[in-house]
Amino acid sequence: MTLRHPTVTNPEPTDEELLAWLDETVSLPRSAQIEHLVRQSTELQSRLNGLRQTRQSGALTLGEIWRSHRVGCFSREILARYARNEGGAGLSEQIRFHLETVECVWCQAVWESLSEDDLSRTDRVFQTSAGQWNHQDGTH
Repeated sequence: MTLRHPTVTNPEPTDEELLAWLDETVSLPRSAQIEHLVRQSTELQSRLNGLRQTRQSGALTLGEIWRSHRVGCFSREILARYARNEGGAGLSEQIRFHLETVECVWCQAVWESLSEDDLSRTDRVFQTSAGQWNHQDGTH
């Protein structure tokens, strides 16, 4: 499964992007772009060093905590349901935004590794569970 990557309209990285770049959690195209910019700009190198020092001093932003614990990420099962079009419109929009706009490398890796087995597993579990409930109710 492939994702389309939106074009980056602002080549100047934000502080959040620089921190994510340090953690190697930005998309490959954006990572290459940031690396190129950092190599060419002493101002950007200075910003990056300042961010690194702030992080090492123990000062964390809400965004860093969110990213480090992957709060916005989805489980493999949820991504498989999305692939099968089983999520509601709101959830589907949220997942699409997370994969295509945020370009979360963790969720993209899970997305790309989904197999046919992952895509049919929920159906098998549901059918098995439904069968159990029917037997418990006395219906067949």
